[in-house]
Amino acid sequence: MKSRVLIIEDDPVLGSVITEKLNTSGYDASLVTDGAVGIETVRKTHPDIILLDILLPTKNGYEIMEEISRDESIRNIPVVIISNSGQPVEIERMIKLGAKDYLIK
Repeated sequence: MKSRVLIIEDDPVLGSVITEKLNTSGYDASLVTDGAVGIETVRKTHPDIILLDILLPTKNGYEIMEEISRDESIRNIPVVIISNSGQPVEIERMIKLGAKDYLIK
């Protein structure tokens, strides 16, 4: 069975590139471009890993991480942050909320 990757990224070009690359590399990747839809999708599909942007429409990455950390049914899903910002304060905040890693776009 393929590992399921949920990408929550509002840049449709970058999101499509990541999704396509992961799918051609043997993963089952899907893209969501809205934060509220993203957390809903996490709860419905329980992906194996989440790639999460910080700046998103309707619900940002911090809010999503806070919801994930409070929900026992999804809190163990690994989250990797993908962001334009490499500010140490942002990285530290996301790690404290449970992110496993942080990639700068």
